Amino acid sequence: KSQSMKQLLVRYATLAVNTLFTQFNKLNQMEKPITTTNGAKLIEFLDKKMYQGEFTNDDLIQFIESVAKYLNLQTIADYANEHKMSYNGVKNNRNIQKICNVNFVIENH
Repeated sequence: KSQSMKQLLVRYATLAVNTLFTQFNKLNQMEKPITTTNGAKLIEFLDKKMYQGEFTNDDLIQFIESVAKYLNLQTIADYANEHKMSYNGVKNNRNIQKICNVNFVIENH
C-alpha cells in the first residue's frame, strides 16, 4: 500500500509541476506591453544590452558623461564656486537632484 501511495503522490506532484510549467510558459509568451516613451525605451535598451553583456564599464562611463553634459550636471560645491554663490544659496535656490547619494545641480535650460 505504501508503495502505491508514493507512486500516486509522485504522479500528482509531477502533474502539478507540469501544469505550473505550462502556465508559466503561457505567461512568458504573452505579448509584452509596448514601451511608449523614449526614456522608457532607452532604459529598456540599456537593460537588455547589459543583460547580454554588450557594454563595457568604459561604455557606461561614456554614457554617464554624455548624460551629465546634457543635464549640465555639477555638484553643489562646483556650481557654487563657478557661479560665485554660497553653497546654501545654491542648495536653496537651484534644481537639486540626488543621484547615487550625491546632490547635483541640474541646469539645462
